[in-house]
Amino acid sequence: MEFLLPTFSFVVSFFTADKLLDDHDLVFATLYVGEGDVSFPASLHYPTGKLKKGERYDGRDGAWIKGMYRGNLQVVLGKEDPAAGLNYATAGKATELPV
Repeated sequence: MEFLLPTFSFVVSFFTADKLLDDHDLVFATLYVGEGDVSFPASLHYPTGKLKKGERYDGRDGAWIKGMYRGNLQVVLGKEDPAAGLNYATAGKATELPV
């Protein structure tokens, strides 16, 4: 189930290159709803190199909440989810434990 977000903005806390998407960063931010009275920790994908840590950005029309993981809202900023169908739980190769 998807929920459309009302007017919002977000401040970037941290971002890193996404493990599975070459052209997107995984962004962690504080999302502010409406006039900023309500805030949530959030994560989202955004094209690589476009956002700066500490900057505040206006949200986009049509943004929606994909889900929640460990208290973070997972936000998609458009109709298409760039991470649709990807399984991050199995991303990367498991390394054998040293003896």
